[in-house]
Amino acid sequence: FLNDGEDPHDLRLQRNGGGPELGIGELEPGNYANLDVRLKRASSYQLWCSLPNHRERGMEATLRVAKRRR
Repeated sequence: FLNDGEDPHDLRLQRNGGGPELGIGELEPGNYANLDVRLKRASSYQLWCSLPNHRERGMEATLRVAKRRR
């Protein structure tokens, strides 16, 4: 996670349908951190910034993990 913005941000990740909420703590602009996770195939995950009002301002995304094509 690279905070390439002008404000502090964090990153939260959770599998749709439940599961643990994982994340990276607050990072200042220009800083980065890694989060090692194992994602399940054919699943989707929500990613968002949990700082006040950030998610409401559109700082969220859906990550879809597809089955491997042969």
